[in-house]
Amino acid sequence: MRNCQGLIDSLGSYVQDCVAAERPDDKSVENCVCVLHNLSFQLESENPALFSRITALAGTTSRANAPTETGPIGCFSPQSSKVQEQESHFDYPVLEQQYPTGAGWLFHSKTMQSYLSLLGSSQREDTLEACCGALQNLTANQGIVSSVMSQSIVQKLNGLPHISPLLQSSNSSLQKTAVALVGNLAKNQRLQSIMARQTLPELVGIVSSWTKEGTESDDTLAMVCQTSHSLLMKEPELGKRLLSNNLVNSLNDLSKNNRLFPKASKAAGVLLYSLWSEKDIQSFLKKQGMNKGSFVNDITSVAHRSVQVIE
Repeated sequence: MRNCQGLIDSLGSYVQDCVAAERPDDKSVENCVCVLHNLSFQLESENPALFSRITALAGTTSRANAPTETGPIGCFSPQSSKVQEQESHFDYPVLEQQYPTGAGWLFHSKTMQSYLSLLGSSQREDTLEACCGALQNLTANQGIVSSVMSQSIVQKLNGLPHISPLLQSSNSSLQKTAVALVGNLAKNQRLQSIMARQTLPELVGIVSSWTKEGTESDDTLAMVCQTSHSLLMKEPELGKRLLSNNLVNSLNDLSKNNRLFPKASKAAGVLLYSLWSEKDIQSFLKKQGMNKGSFVNDITSVAHRSVQVIE
């Protein structure tokens, strides 16, 4: 379908026109963004040539920043995080075509702006989920392309104010898609500080309000804990304001509920263990009257060790 002449151009143009005309709830808009959502799935892996500008510039910049004497860079090498950070720092507007055609529209900033505008204006949950899902698809991979897409969404298009409210959606499918999108965006280290400020309150709110009956999605809660982990470690001062007894108790309850939440219980255990391992946060927790046993115990230690083995 991506190769059907004029299809993507027409769909994208129609959605942009409806957004401009303030018709976000038209059924036709929903249909169009659902098709665009599907067409964006695995776009980078199936059509890598579409992203040649980004990947070529990434290679050029990496070579320019490379030291004259280099050794092997491993997963835990001091250079590896620096290289990753260098590769993720690009000015996205320079990289995109001004007048794209066909599948080039699927990741163009004008299309992403349409998605974000709909997230902030549409009342149709299927439209919201399709827009979130399309953005999730564009940011799903490891590497420079998803990193640049993430920076465009957060920094160029200021998308977080449209995305973060969906984290509290009562529609479990929409919430799961929004959580997955935020998780993708948070993998970009350059975005973690701004993301912590704009999404952490909603993320910890999900954890604090989960129920023990198993009505929530295990995948959703696991992604929430994992993303909260990254953002809390990045912005511990902000984290301190959110680390209430209620949150810690909820994480503890979740960590013990392996039967209903196998993925989330592990992620909650890892988060608890890490909070106590961070000395500054540990000092704060002690002042709040919390004790080590709530964070480091048999359950959280097993979860922590399992992650170390994987890494």
